[in-house]
Amino acid sequence: MTDFNPKLSIITVSYNSAKTIEKTILSVINQTYKNIEYIIIDGSSTDGTVDIIKKYQDRISYWVSEKDGGIYDAMNKGTSIAHGEYLNFMNSDDYFFSNSALEESVEFLNGEYDIVYGNMELRDDSFKQIRNIPSPKYLWMGHMSHQSSFIKRSTMLKYKYNTSNRIVADYEFFLNVYYNDGKLLKIDKTISSFYSNGFSGQNIKQSIEDWYKTVRQFNHNPIIPIYYFYRKIKIILIFLLKKIIKPKLYYRIKKYTWDVFN
Repeated sequence: MTDFNPKLSIITVSYNSAKTIEKTILSVINQTYKNIEYIIIDGSSTDGTVDIIKKYQDRISYWVSEKDGGIYDAMNKGTSIAHGEYLNFMNSDDYFFSNSALEESVEFLNGEYDIVYGNMELRDDSFKQIRNIPSPKYLWMGHMSHQSSFIKRSTMLKYKYNTSNRIVADYEFFLNVYYNDGKLLKIDKTISSFYSNGFSGQNIKQSIEDWYKTVRQFNHNPIIPIYYFYRKIKIILIFLLKKIIKPKLYYRIKKYTWDVFN
């Protein structure tokens, strides 16, 4: 382990996440890297989420349960409270890939980069696959994850999340930093496990449309409309396959398409 010891702020936003948030909390408080503050911003849950948070409140630096303006408003609220040199947003359906994820990444969090990011495990209830996130110059492909990213706090405070962009404001933030000459570093480490049936996964068609509108604000590469069309067709085909074939075969095909096309 490096002698470099920056303070990291891990921020979890939640709403009615009683089924999943405990695993998220445990993945944070069991990290082998200890110079962290843990912040939970809950949107006034009514399903027992708050009881689970209270169970671990002695290991949580700050938590609150109150109404907010949605996911990105809650994430901005967490940013305003945080004191760490770098921030990570680990939402309540997700968790760190391993207990050593922070320790393995911290040597790169030396203040030189605005964003340091790695790969993620993509999963749903029957499927797991490591997604290899591309280098910054291919950021227009839309494959970046805030769960697998460490964002310099000063950079986050400068740009923040656009709360009017309801589904892909985190992607808009990454583009904003990159196309304003921010410094991004991709590291070859799997940092998080992301639940693909969460908020964005349940709104996948709208996510793709919002992705396209967002990326075209920053990049007018003629290949982007072609790639957008490909993504829409792939979603339709996967949806149809799921309806007409047996689940085991569907997940085998899904795993293969992730291996080949991502």
